Amino acid sequence: EISAELENSSYYAVRRVWCEFHNGTLTLRGQVPSDYLKQIAQTVVHRCSHGAVRIDNRLEVVYQS
Repeated sequence: EISAELENSSYYAVRRVWCEFHNGTLTLRGQVPSDYLKQIAQTVVHRCSHGAVRIDNRLEVVYQS
């Protein structure tokens, strides 16, 4: 369900984020072009999980020029 929400995002960069669940923690991985999109991805996951899981946001912000 969470992966589907990320894939359905209106933000292309968020669609490319992937997540893995292990021992009650959902880890976000991948690259996004801004801190804003990093936060958007985390918000999508938090909303989908209803705050029931710990989120480890390991997204790398790679600024594009």
